[in-house]
Amino acid sequence: MKGQKRKRWIATCCMTALALCAGGAFSLFRATAEVERSTVEIAENIEVRGWSEKGSKNMSRATELFFGEGVLSGLSIDYKTLPGGMYDYLADYITLNGETISTINAETDTSGYKFDDFPANIDPKYQMAILLCKSEITSDCLELRIHKNWLNGLSGSLELGVNEGLYFENNGSRYEVSRGITYRLREDAWVNAVRHTLSVYEENPYTLSLEYGEKIELETPVKEHYDFVKWVDGNGEPALAEMPNYDYEVYSTYTPKVYTVTFLDENGEMVSVEEYTVEDAEITIPVVPEKTGYLGGWENYILEGGDKVIYAVYTEIPTVPEDPPVDPEEPPVDPEDPPVNPEDPPVNPEDPPVNPEDPPVDPEDPPVDPEDPPVDPEDPPVDPEDPPVDPEDPPVDPEDPPVDPEDPPVDPEKVTVIDVTKDVSFVGWKKLTDTYMVELSFGKGVLSQFGIAYKVLEGDAYGYVADYLTFNGRTVSKINEETDVSNYPFHLFPSNAEAKYRLPILLGQSDTEKDNLCIYVHATFLLEQGNRAEIGYKSGLYFENETTRYEVNAEKTYCLHGESWLEREDASAQIKLNGWMASGDLNNRTDALIDFGSDVFKGTDLGFGVIEQEEYRHIADYITINGKTVSQINGDTDTREYVFSQGTEEKYKLPVLLFQNSSVLEVKV
Repeated sequence: MKGQKRKRWIATCCMTALALCAGGAFSLFRATAEVERSTVEIAENIEVRGWSEKGSKNMSRATELFFGEGVLSGLSIDYKTLPGGMYDYLADYITLNGETISTINAETDTSGYKFDDFPANIDPKYQMAILLCKSEITSDCLELRIHKNWLNGLSGSLELGVNEGLYFENNGSRYEVSRGITYRLREDAWVNAVRHTLSVYEENPYTLSLEYGEKIELETPVKEHYDFVKWVDGNGEPALAEMPNYDYEVYSTYTPKVYTVTFLDENGEMVSVEEYTVEDAEITIPVVPEKTGYLGGWENYILEGGDKVIYAVYTEIPTVPEDPPVDPEEPPVDPEDPPVNPEDPPVNPEDPPVNPEDPPVDPEDPPVDPEDPPVDPEDPPVDPEDPPVDPEDPPVDPEDPPVDPEDPPVDPEKVTVIDVTKDVSFVGWKKLTDTYMVELSFGKGVLSQFGIAYKVLEGDAYGYVADYLTFNGRTVSKINEETDVSNYPFHLFPSNAEAKYRLPILLGQSDTEKDNLCIYVHATFLLEQGNRAEIGYKSGLYFENETTRYEVNAEKTYCLHGESWLEREDASAQIKLNGWMASGDLNNRTDALIDFGSDVFKGTDLGFGVIEQEEYRHIADYITINGKTVSQINGDTDTREYVFSQGTEEKYKLPVLLFQNSSVLEVKV
């Protein structure tokens, strides 16, 4: 009896102890759950490793996902990634060719698949297309076992991705993936699928978007009169065969083709063969073979590319007739006397002697009036078709420009001057075949009166207009004069592409809107300008006819913003720097304020647009700290050891952050 009581007492004590332990464990769990975990970003650490046969019958391929040292260590994941398991959520964040593992397994019929050792115990719950588990070899890796039947059904390459939002909780920390990453399988190796821009500079420049490590395969460019040599980078070094992990530029190089010039005599026999290129057209011209009684020369030719065959040509030497016999009774001829015209009238012996310096007399001239004033020998000759001079007209100013006989007479009392400055506007920015086009309007009904067309070329009726329009600070006339366009492609600039239209900037009246002047900017020239476009006009630009003169009496410049033109104003005199204060919930930065003036940001809610919007990112290229631009600082600085406020998005984790706050720009350092 005592023994039974003792057993019951021991059992009671054990149950009490178990209850106390369970209660303590529950309290401990609650305390642990309530502890705030520190967040650690692991997207930068992710690697995809290996691509090997798996299983004794090689029924699958395996690869591993590494998330960083210590992330998975100690986590008992095993096969708890299966549906219903503690870590089944992982299959919703890991993708193959854009589909999550959970979706692939749910939609793939594996009834025809063989599962001999996938894994070894071949429990039906493991029989799926993609099996996700913790690596048996590396404690910090997840393993993907991809059944070969599923792989055989693919077309194209294989991509493995980790989506934003994946997390692990371990060692008092929450490890998070804040941005998605993608790797592509290329030749049994995984490469980061990040894309970069390849800028290709040849006769027709273009860009490509290639993945890091992707082969650079370019078509051989064609340039008239040249042979392609190779692609080089900006330093003249041979171009890389694969895309680097950054934007990259390549340039085509050429050598001029060698052409021959064959000189043949009139019988087709070769005299000489010379060589030339379009860059060096200097050749040795052979002596023309002699031909009795003839003067020899070569056919006319121009060395502008292509092989040439040049024939000798001859001109017969004329025969000089013999002089008639001399009459011995005639007086000797003075060799300085002019030749006698048999049609001249006989000489009157009573006439005064002729001054040999006087000009010859035209028999059709009217007789000289002895009362006329003497003729000034420096005066220009009189044109008999000129109208008679009105003695009441004012004298002619020798500094005035010559009058164009085709111009209609201008009555100064009937000319009306109209100031169209306020009506000037730039419209559009359209990409054409070789060019970009913007239209310039001077107001309704102004240009439609004039048949301008393309008469804005130098030397034409409206050629002066190019002296008043500017592009990036230089006049259009200066740009056209100084720019070498020999390597520019010209297809539809305009459609006939005559040599006179082959200019970096062409002006012409719009075919559809006669009140607009089209400004065509060649795409190659724009590329040489760094794709910067600022167009302006100078004071003094005008258009006139016999009754009206339209004038522009101001100077303005407009900058391209997207596809809109904004008037440029100098704000430098208004700039003020204010503030220098600790900020942030951890006081982990200091703010300064740049005030550009009350009107600069009016109607704009830029916010963090300097980071988020392409059209404002240039701002960081113009603000400096200790001599380096903000963009350089942010590009060169490693901030992985920096402390940022909790919840700060990855894209804002920068050493210097720019932010519009009302009418000022905050510089957060």
